[in-house]
Amino acid sequence: MKEESYKNIFKTTFLFGFVQVFNILIKVITNKIVAVLLGAEGMGIISLFNSTIGLLKSGAGLGISQSAVRDISEANQSGDIRRFSQIISITHGVMIFTSLLGIVLTIILSPYLSNWSFGNNGYTVAFIVISFVVGMNIFSDGQLAILTGMRRLKQLAKASMIGSVVGLLSAVPFYYFLGKHGIVPSLLVTAFSSLLFSSYFVRQIKYDKIKLSIKESYVGASPMIKMGIALMLVTFLGSLFDLVISAYIRSCSGLNDVGYYQAGVAIISGYFGIVITAMSTDYYPRISAIYNDNIKLTEELNKQSETGLILIFPLVILFVFLAPFFIQFLYSKDFIVSISYTDYAILGTIIIIVSNCTGMVLLAKQVAKIFILSVLFQRLF
Repeated sequence: MKEESYKNIFKTTFLFGFVQVFNILIKVITNKIVAVLLGAEGMGIISLFNSTIGLLKSGAGLGISQSAVRDISEANQSGDIRRFSQIISITHGVMIFTSLLGIVLTIILSPYLSNWSFGNNGYTVAFIVISFVVGMNIFSDGQLAILTGMRRLKQLAKASMIGSVVGLLSAVPFYYFLGKHGIVPSLLVTAFSSLLFSSYFVRQIKYDKIKLSIKESYVGASPMIKMGIALMLVTFLGSLFDLVISAYIRSCSGLNDVGYYQAGVAIISGYFGIVITAMSTDYYPRISAIYNDNIKLTEELNKQSETGLILIFPLVILFVFLAPFFIQFLYSKDFIVSISYTDYAILGTIIIIVSNCTGMVLLAKQVAKIFILSVLFQRLF
């Protein structure tokens, strides 16, 4: 039974590891094209836009894309069709609200976002257009949360992969023909493609569409929103620190250095995040279904941590020796200075593997205060 459990963890990890590798390959191709066509300055502009989108998405999204996973997983495991249908209906309602909130919030803050990110108001119109990117991303994340909570792993994998390919094929022509002016349209098209395919797979889920009153929706959504706000604060802090650091580098050294820094961040958080993301995709809904059984939780935590360390150590050792080659391959010779960041940041991935597994236990048990305090301590120190 124990061997079968480890087998399932490895199986799920390799499935989503493949998805992550595929998505990273798409990202490598995109980054290579951006580096060649737009240079480090173009990379810097894109990173500032993405940092701002991440900040707004986490703030307006209220953490629903994460907190909903627990409720959906628990309702699905219970076998109560009525309760499951109610949770899905509530989740959809909250997703619509948070998506609209993201759009309105971005439009209102557009002149300030332009000034904070780029030091002038020249990108105000761009941020108004990007408001729709924020809204679509929030809704897409909610759709993926539904698939994750139900452990529809194959559909989740397909939605992610197809969305990445369509996003690449439709976005790259903007860079080629419009240069830096094609960045905003490419972000818009990529967000729309992700929304389109995630919606397609969610529509295949069979459940009873329940019409709820405003009071019923509020009461049902309150626990989800309460935990979601705690998660939102955590994600918001990460995005805020990322934006502050990028803006600081831009003000001190220019957009080129922002591009170099973000290239290093992409390698560590994106490429080495393969293992972390792949494992977390199934781990969180799995422990959410057994959050009341501490013995089973401990077993899952230990198995997940062991598996993660086994998978991450070879990647870390390999990267330490081949970092210059990887950076030149992924970007260009100009980005070799990013190695001064990656040499130190790579060590953190080992710690993150274990801490991430432990943190998700707090999420499954909805111990929001302890979780927030631990993250605050981590961010500040």
